[in-house]
Amino acid sequence: IGVCWDAIGFEALESRPYRRDELVLAVPEGHALASRRSVTFLESLAYDHVTLSPSTAVNTMLNRAAASAGAVVHSRAAVSNFDAALRVVVVNRYVSVVPRQVAERAARDGVRVVTLAEPWAHRRFGICFRSADGLSPAGARLVEFLVAAADGSSD
Repeated sequence: IGVCWDAIGFEALESRPYRRDELVLAVPEGHALASRRSVTFLESLAYDHVTLSPSTAVNTMLNRAAASAGAVVHSRAAVSNFDAALRVVVVNRYVSVVPRQVAERAARDGVRVVTLAEPWAHRRFGICFRSADGLSPAGARLVEFLVAAADGSSD
């Protein structure tokens, strides 16, 4: 049983819808983009980014999006998680693509949240497994619990 971003595709697996989130651009207060309600990812590439480590799915997706626009992500720092990225944003005046929920928690600490005007910024996650028939009773109950818990959430 796993929770996966549906961008990877679940072709060989069974899946159930789980949660949704939105990627946004986190910028420090006073940054040139801080007063904008939304920007394209291409616009953000004019600025230095804080990224997650190169092996992460988010980093791979951002590099592909940049390459498809004929650009590159100028990563000034690579960190291990989104909270660390936000700390670097504030201290070093860089920008970072992070989930909205994470960025909004840091808004009181000098981070501004700017919507990314990109369809890929809206992510869906699924609970995936080989076969419902192959799940143990405990595994089946876990999947049911996760699906039920996600039904009441728009995250």
